[in-house]
Amino acid sequence: MPTTIGQHIVVLGRISGEDDLVVAGRVEGQIEISGMLVVEDQALVKGEVNAVSVRIDGRFEGRLRAETLHLTSTALVDAELLEVGVLQIDDGAKVKAEISMDDVPSAKTTISAARPAPARTTPVAKTSAPAPRTPPKPTSSTSAAAAASPSATTTVVVEEVEEPEESGELDLDKYDDLTVKELRDRLRDLDLPVSGTKQELAERLAEAES
Repeated sequence: MPTTIGQHIVVLGRISGEDDLVVAGRVEGQIEISGMLVVEDQALVKGEVNAVSVRIDGRFEGRLRAETLHLTSTALVDAELLEVGVLQIDDGAKVKAEISMDDVPSAKTTISAARPAPARTTPVAKTSAPAPRTPPKPTSSTSAAAAASPSATTTVVVEEVEEPEESGELDLDKYDDLTVKELRDRLRDLDLPVSGTKQELAERLAEAES
């Protein structure tokens, strides 16, 4: 006699055993049996199923692994993955799932054997890749070139700084009595920039009139 989960019963958790199981109500969790699972019309199974044989008349959501799977005309399946050996889909069944058809092991060993395999391939994504230790070798030549370039730019900067100091030798005394407005007016007459401090305006005007 199969074990039956009635129409008005909701089971949350894990079901395991060796008998056949008929779900007429609702199950959310994990079902692992070595017999046949029947999901009746209007019933819902949501989670992970691992059985020898499965027939779905109602709704299923999640992951399923079985040697044989029969989806009848009233089946409504929205699954991440269906791993089956033999698959039968009747006309009218609605299926949205990734299907993998291979030789499926017995239900007793499926979950324990199938889970660790993908989990171990993922971490071996080789985070320990000490390849960056090769680039430091050219660092000696790179650092030599980097050390040379700042000294070249420093020399250029020094030369540019010395030139404005010569402008300090201009005779600015004659502009001391002029206001900023007067300096700007005279610069405008010469079509020269009028922004800056009074010292800068005087130097600009002195250079233009020298």
